[in-house]
Amino acid sequence: MLWNTVVAGRSCQGWSRSEPVVSESLATYLQAISRYPLLSAQREILLAKQVQALPALRRIPPQQRTCQHQRQLRAAERAQQAMVNCNLRLVVSLAKAYRADHLSLQDLIQEGNLGLLRAVEKYDPTLGYRFSTYAGWWIRQTIVRAIANQDRTIRIPGHTNALLRKVRAAAERLGRGGVENPSLSLIALEAGLNLEAVARSLELSRKVQSLDAASHLDGACLLDLVAADAVDAYERLDHGIELKQLQARLGGLTDLERAVLHGRYLCGQLRRPEQVGEELGVAPTAVRLAEKRAIRRLRQHLRDCRSR
Repeated sequence: MLWNTVVAGRSCQGWSRSEPVVSESLATYLQAISRYPLLSAQREILLAKQVQALPALRRIPPQQRTCQHQRQLRAAERAQQAMVNCNLRLVVSLAKAYRADHLSLQDLIQEGNLGLLRAVEKYDPTLGYRFSTYAGWWIRQTIVRAIANQDRTIRIPGHTNALLRKVRAAAERLGRGGVENPSLSLIALEAGLNLEAVARSLELSRKVQSLDAASHLDGACLLDLVAADAVDAYERLDHGIELKQLQARLGGLTDLERAVLHGRYLCGQLRRPEQVGEELGVAPTAVRLAEKRAIRRLRQHLRDCRSR
């Protein structure tokens, strides 16, 4: 029975995420739930009153239950099954309005079924509104919470998800109004939020991609395509060789030119001409001129070595 599927989902909290989404199975499910008719208002109230008596009947110890208690218990359980089965199409219609990257429509429907079951247990027919109005809130709440908890690699708090939905809704309204690529300030004004809250919600909405995932270009692991922050050992070796060659050629320069190059580039950090000039006791202009002459001589020396 479909009732068993809903109750089983309550204990496992959704279908297996490893199972592929098969449209045929969803079509079979939709065909199965279409067999249950919608409840009239009078029938809905009658079933709901029977369900209300279910907790009290279940609290009676089995050895103290009379035959009348047994009949009432079975009738209440059948009423609960009927209310769930006859409202499964409501869950499907509400679940179709949501999209998730890592949850299929079947997953969202199953999560919504858990909210439907909770709504059946909590519904009070004496309040005067139809069950679908009351159940819609529970169904949406369980679907939204499932997306917030399961759809992202790094979980975002529920209040932040609510803020993000508000920002997206405001952006969609602006888009339908003819505003293309609305600014953050315009979105904040439309949503009734401050600019900082809008910027932070959009920053947190960025997708997180696993480095172990395959690249869409050549199928290689993304981790293999990320440049390393550390300097490779061969690069350090090449840099050391070039530095030694440069220092060996400084003998053909004047004392000022050598001091300028050493102060500017060879002391472990890049320094401004003003700093080097203050240390050497010369003007910054003289430092720049000496640097240009030294670089020109070193380049000429390098060309001469290559031509030999």
